[in-house]
Amino acid sequence: MPEIETVPPDPRTVQLVYVLYLLSLFFGPIVLAGLAIAYGQKSNVPALVKDHYRFQIRSAWIYMLFGVLIVLPALFVLGLAAMGMASPGGLVLWLCGFAVFDVLAWWIIRNIRGLILAAKGKPIQIGRA
Repeated sequence: MPEIETVPPDPRTVQLVYVLYLLSLFFGPIVLAGLAIAYGQKSNVPALVKDHYRFQIRSAWIYMLFGVLIVLPALFVLGLAAMGMASPGGLVLWLCGFAVFDVLAWWIIRNIRGLILAAKGKPIQIGRA
């Protein structure tokens, strides 16, 4: 039986995931492609690259969790407004808009920082990320 030759993972894939995450700002579902790549590549790689993948996986899940936590109250208030039971310009919508801005700023800064560190071949500092 012939042996299957494995190709070592390319460290530039880390940078690709960061780029996909940034592109997800314009094409949302791309974040899932980046997450799948990060999960698929995280084994059998050097510790430096593994830390970047762990950082990316954690970032994606936090990003999606906050997305859901922001959208649900906004949809609830908009649903109440559609039924005539609330004002569509209420405090909840303002807070959701502010939270969206904060999460997007966090996402952009986190991914640009990771991309720069990956391009320089430096480790990500997970404890302070």
